[in-house]
Amino acid sequence: MNDPVKMVELLGAVNKEAFEKGVEEAHTTSIEKGDIVQIVDEGHAWYPGLLIVDEVKPWGVQACLLMPVSNEPGSKCSQAWNRLRTAQIMKVGRAVIMPG
Repeated sequence: MNDPVKMVELLGAVNKEAFEKGVEEAHTTSIEKGDIVQIVDEGHAWYPGLLIVDEVKPWGVQACLLMPVSNEPGSKCSQAWNRLRTAQIMKVGRAVIMPG
């Protein structure tokens, strides 16, 4: 199948139950500094962004979205910071390198 929209629709239908279970588990899983989270709140301006958690707060996290400045090796990334409530995010992994 070469239609990306159809592929997403099919995958979405197949994975809806797994996605919902994943969201539920993610909200009960502890989030730590260095975790990668994805915004799952469709109403959020950065949805479905991936961010690296820098600080964990009682209400959620402060996290950073990295954006390459250029394709040149060794170039720095721009950092965009955001504060997100726990209900807006899902933990999807761990960062290997923390932004500096």
